Amino acid sequence: MKDDDDNVIDFMKVKEARDTRTEEIEKLILESDKEIAQHFATMQAREIVFSLKEMGIDIEKNTDCILDVLCIIETIKGMIYRVSGEDHPFQLLADGVFDKIDLPKEKVMKDFIEEMNEYFDGLEE
Repeated sequence: MKDDDDNVIDFMKVKEARDTRTEEIEKLILESDKEIAQHFATMQAREIVFSLKEMGIDIEKNTDCILDVLCIIETIKGMIYRVSGEDHPFQLLADGVFDKIDLPKEKVMKDFIEEMNEYFDGLEE
């Protein structure tokens, strides 16, 4: 005769398995987001360097400029991570640079976004 316990579903085990799968999926998403951040940041740095070259500013003349390029990349990654709720070492740098300044962040952000939107709206006309 079959034991009645064989027909009982242990929902705690089901929940644990689901939680484990959810954690694994979240880790994969985070890794994917980090890869996207790296790619995006690198592409933006290239755009900046190319634009500077078009303006006659050739960073190749000073190899120390690669340090600035790397800062651009890490700063962009830090911004993406911050929006995603993840930590990045360059967030500490940005926080440290501006922590002594009485900076109304909400106003500065609002003004920046408004000016950016006005600029790009003007380009479309």
